[in-house]
Amino acid sequence: MSDRPKRSVTRGVDLDLRHRLVAWRVLNLFNLTQRSGTPAYRRATGLADGQWRIVQKVGIQEPVHVGQIAALLSRDKSQISRAASRLVSRGVLTRAGRRGPLALSIKGRAIFSQIVRLAMARNIALTDGLSDAELRKLPTLLARLQTQARRFISPRFVRSATSASRQALAAALLTDREDLRARQRDAKPRDRLILPDFINFLNLLRSSAATAFGRVTGLSEVECQIVSQVAEYGILTLIELVSTMNRDKSQVGRAVKRLLGLGHLATYKIGGGRHVRLVITSSGRRIYERAARLALRRNAQLVAGLSRAQQAELFAMLDRITLNAEDLLRRQGARAAQRAVIFCPGTRDVPTPMPRVAAMRSRNSRMVFGLRPVILS
Repeated sequence: MSDRPKRSVTRGVDLDLRHRLVAWRVLNLFNLTQRSGTPAYRRATGLADGQWRIVQKVGIQEPVHVGQIAALLSRDKSQISRAASRLVSRGVLTRAGRRGPLALSIKGRAIFSQIVRLAMARNIALTDGLSDAELRKLPTLLARLQTQARRFISPRFVRSATSASRQALAAALLTDREDLRARQRDAKPRDRLILPDFINFLNLLRSSAATAFGRVTGLSEVECQIVSQVAEYGILTLIELVSTMNRDKSQVGRAVKRLLGLGHLATYKIGGGRHVRLVITSSGRRIYERAARLALRRNAQLVAGLSRAQQAELFAMLDRITLNAEDLLRRQGARAAQRAVIFCPGTRDVPTPMPRVAAMRSRNSRMVFGLRPVILS
């Protein structure tokens, strides 16, 4: 298609579901912390992104097998195995036998201590403005949400679950271990890390979401996410789509090709035909509407265990923490810009992302269904 289409509008469903869905609020917060945390942890540890995350998970869960780390990090097992082998060869991790569980070496414990110190510092920044009473109440409210999220998961459901749902459930069970929760319970309000409870909640949600939304839409998890993104943003390029989804470009490209073939997406050319933009079609819009209604029903079930006053308290705390997370991200960007000026002293202006992509990133991903497995940042 060469003619520019009008911006699509989905009828019968409120497109701006963000503030109506507790899952989106938590996912938005997590995405913000991940974006500012990734470069911070990379600098603190001197390890690549995938490597420091493995050290982090081993330090929390040890002894732990490669398959369990893959579930926690939502990565391919072979990818984690290769990265873990490199860490073993560098003396950061130890392993009992070729397929044995991983543990931290002395060198690894020193790196893990750096990760913990940074996590505590970031936790203080994230909880700025919250009282001790609020910090004591927050885990209780999140525990009620987790209880409601577990009700989406039944033995019958697990038997028919997709591989993505099973991976998320494995991650939720690992992060919900009694000994890990005991460590959190014994901590003082200011010393208790808030992100693990949010992460466990998201993993519990995703363990049912991939299968539930797949049944409603007939699409895979990635395809559902793409339909959601294009329907809510209206018009996206492939580059923008990959950026908002934080997934491999080839994986997104394959899913887009299938959606185009099914008629759920359409394209039109820009820039003299060098690039294309994606728009939702009428069939894609119908799919999104079905998924959005399911998201609203699931949200009603999630907050059923909270009174209106408790919901207001939880959302107020989430708003405060989200503002703090945005501030952390701004400071991270300012430090990066300062380093760029120091590195290139002759430049007057620091390059910034494309305005459209930057605006989309500031709004974060609006995935209201098909939640991705998450990792602690």
